[in-house]
Amino acid sequence: MHDKKQGCPQSSKAADNMPRKLEFHLSADIVKDIEKARSSLSRLTADLDLFIYKYKGYGKEFIKSCKLSPDSYIQMAMQLAYYKIHRAPGATYESASTRKFVHGRTETIRSTSSESLEFCKAFESGETKLPEKVERLRKAVQNHKDYTNLAINGCGVDRLLFGLKMIAIENEIPVPEIYKDAAYKISTEFKISSSQQAIVAIDAWC
Repeated sequence: MHDKKQGCPQSSKAADNMPRKLEFHLSADIVKDIEKARSSLSRLTADLDLFIYKYKGYGKEFIKSCKLSPDSYIQMAMQLAYYKIHRAPGATYESASTRKFVHGRTETIRSTSSESLEFCKAFESGETKLPEKVERLRKAVQNHKDYTNLAINGCGVDRLLFGLKMIAIENEIPVPEIYKDAAYKISTEFKISSSQQAIVAIDAWC
């Protein structure tokens, strides 16, 4: 093998690290279990309804022109939609990538906040003037943007708290009282689960 960067042959050790096809030898029982899982998955997918709505009034460029984060803006739109239906805030999960860290996966962005609730209340109030509604929206969007930055930089709380809980359970240590607190329980029962699809090939946002 030849190393293009170094202009010299690679060592046999590098050749040993080349990808190789992994052969699976399946027993009759495993094949049966795979087919059973395939049938179960087919039933689940057949019971799934997927709707994609496209809003054509404006897009992310308009939102950016207003000096707002498109992702945070959409999150606040979902907060408002939930509030309009239920007249109360709902715990919302949004995934944040922690790929900048070794073995990093995800952290939780908590879209629901005091600022988002104040925005929803102001927007629904017939007594709130338009300038104040806009200001409430900007504050809610900024708060979400700030929390997002904390999450992707390893300063979120959900994965940490989950890890500490698992450590306690695995080591048969009493689980701290915070995990039994009513407020904590409500905050982890997510009513909305969302994820930004930041890929051009995927023409959707879920």
